[in-house]
Amino acid sequence: MPNDCWNNITFTADPGDLYAFINIEFKDTPEWALSIKKQGSGAVFLRLWSRWLPDFVWLEGLLTKYPSCWIKNEWNEEGGTEGVWVGSMRTGKKQIQRMVWEGMCIEEEYYRFKAEYEVNEDTKAGNAGNAGEAGEKIEPARPDAE
Repeated sequence: MPNDCWNNITFTADPGDLYAFINIEFKDTPEWALSIKKQGSGAVFLRLWSRWLPDFVWLEGLLTKYPSCWIKNEWNEEGGTEGVWVGSMRTGKKQIQRMVWEGMCIEEEYYRFKAEYEVNEDTKAGNAGNAGEAGEKIEPARPDAE
């Protein structure tokens, strides 16, 4: 089973290219895999699902197909790989920049962003510096607190 990769794509173009991009490129995309977040007369911002990584061949092909476009794809996959891909042909030649790094996998993200902190036995007994009553939500100590 592939890891989910979510692509946050900003696509700007002349009105004709923008219209074609929106109405042609996604006609066979399942509804759950595409969400248009914001759209204007010269740009669209959308969220698109792909397997493992962005479809870099498709992104690069868009530059030739819609020469007035500028594309930025900020993406992440659930294993923790993240990146940004930016491409344009506005200067008359294909220009692409790409950056990739290791971010947080979904397990680490869950751990770091969970809403409540687990209360261990020491905390319940009042032995921790920032402990509250048993079952009470506990705020983490500030790094700059003495």
